[in-house]
Amino acid sequence: MMSTILTTIITYGELIISVGVLAFMYGKHIRGALTAQALKKIVLWFALFLAGMLALKIIAGYFLLRADPMGSLLLPPNQSWDWFIRLMFLHYAFPFAVSVIAGVGMYYAALWTNKSFAGELFAEEDKYIFVFAALATGWPYFIVYLAKTPSAIRGYWKPFDRFVLGLEILLTNPWQII
Repeated sequence: MMSTILTTIITYGELIISVGVLAFMYGKHIRGALTAQALKKIVLWFALFLAGMLALKIIAGYFLLRADPMGSLLLPPNQSWDWFIRLMFLHYAFPFAVSVIAGVGMYYAALWTNKSFAGELFAEEDKYIFVFAALATGWPYFIVYLAKTPSAIRGYWKPFDRFVLGLEILLTNPWQII
């Protein structure tokens, strides 16, 4: 009973907080108080919250396995710690790490793109919104977000159009190029 409640809170808590942070950012935007500095703090606190949720998921995973008679066979002394660490990394830490890397990559891509277009393409706040989007959607869901972002850029720079089209094809259906 308690394990079901705990897993439900962990599962939906992240989603509820993500939507709440998005609503908070929108409220600040409506009031005209959403500056780049404020957005940077919001994204940092959100990333720290997600890291805390990651730790909570790993701890809950351990206790859920330990409480189950069959699951306890998957923990030491019956199984090595390597197995548990690898399981927790692949299920929880890897998606978070990929989301962080994607967010940082989109941040620097926005900086580079803005330099290429003399600062006309993205506002100062947009690069932090990209990071938030990667963190909030998570792996693998931000791939859809990445696939649609280049289509907003299409038409600004003609040599870039073929690259954008190829990127969209690759990200939406990679099997078309094989």
